[in-house]
Amino acid sequence: MVRRMRVIILRFFLIFYAPFAVLQFSAVVEAGESQLQSKNLDPLFKKLRDARGNVDAQSAETRLIVAMLQEGSDTQRFMMRGAMLLISKRQLPRALDILDAILSLDINYTEGWNKRASVHFLMRSYGKSLADVRQTLAREPRHFGAWLGLGSIYRNIGEIDLGITAYETALRLHPNLQPAIEALKGLYKKRALQHI
Repeated sequence: MVRRMRVIILRFFLIFYAPFAVLQFSAVVEAGESQLQSKNLDPLFKKLRDARGNVDAQSAETRLIVAMLQEGSDTQRFMMRGAMLLISKRQLPRALDILDAILSLDINYTEGWNKRASVHFLMRSYGKSLADVRQTLAREPRHFGAWLGLGSIYRNIGEIDLGITAYETALRLHPNLQPAIEALKGLYKKRALQHI
């Protein structure tokens, strides 16, 4: 009964407050409750690394992202949905306030650090974003999104070699990660031009 009520509340939130998240909800259902309740992300990271083609990679990526978001408490997950809605509306200072509150509840919620790093990045606070990416990677070193973000930070501050290293690490974890592939092409060209 409690589980059914949670599903009803989640559906209500998704329908009325976060339409963009409907795809994530379907991924939650598809992945199955037992997979999402498990703290062991190893099988999902393996599927992502071994994915054949973009369709398989996208499916594995979605399942992994949803599973990582589910690791927080009920309160943190509820607050995270609100923060993500604010991020999508570019209401970044308000999203940052919620993310700060999420992390005050439990500093070990990896996605809290990751999303806060993203908000800082969008606000061009690269130092704060870098600090939060490091916190994310300290908790989950296989977090391909954090490695992608780290590469983007380094690229934006002109640290080409560090950006390349971060993007290459992201691709070892998620070989089909198109933003990393595209960013690497640009950074390889910049590095080549520096050595001329």
